[in-house]
Parts: sequence; structure tokens; C-alpha cells
Amino acid sequence: MHNRIIVVDDEKDFLESAKRGLITSGYKNVVTERDPKKVAALFKRGDTFDIALIDITMPGMSGVDLLELIKNTSPMTECIMITAHNEARIAVECMKKGAYEYQIKPITRDELVPTIAR
Repeated sequence: MHNRIIVVDDEKDFLESAKRGLITSGYKNVVTERDPKKVAALFKRGDTFDIALIDITMPGMSGVDLLELIKNTSPMTECIMITAHNEARIAVECMKKGAYEYQIKPITRDELVPTIAR
């Protein structure tokens, strides 16, 4: 599968697990990044991704702010928000700002891959 995917999370273990799960599921172009500000810079300079998996709570820049930046600079990028906190208010805010989906950690490959395929 040729989708270009970026996974943004400050937790190294989650990044490694997500990348491994996506690659073993057939996705070959998976980029991971711990710093949301670096991801913001990528999008600002014109880099594009088909899918962005974004943790909501990160130091330096919230995932909600990153979502908004991505949707403003690359509206075709589908954003899947990821969080350890099941808060309806934040989920609604993310969906209003253009998120495709809102997933609660821990996320299994069996939950994530069908969401990406859609």
C-alpha cells in the first residue's frame, strides 16, 4: 500500500509499535516523529501525507493545534486523533476541526488498520 502516513506522538514506544503494526499490515511509507513542531514545519513547507495519526497531548504543541494546522495547509490529509483520555468534549472539538476519527489508547493493530483503510 502506497499511502504516506505520519505518526506523531511523544511516546517512543507507541511510535515504534504503530510503525511496526502498519508495516506488517502492508503500509510501506510510514514516518514517525516525537516533536509536533517538526511536523508542523513539514506541513508548512509543503510536505504532504495521506494520513496523520496525532496524539492529542504532547509537549510544545497540542495535537488539536497540529490538527488545525494540518487541515489548513493540507486539507486532503486525513487525521486520526489518538489519546489516552476518553473526553467527549475534546473528541467533538477534533471532529469539528476536521479529524476523521478519534481513537482511545491502547490501540491494537486490528483497530487501527481498518480505520486507515477507510
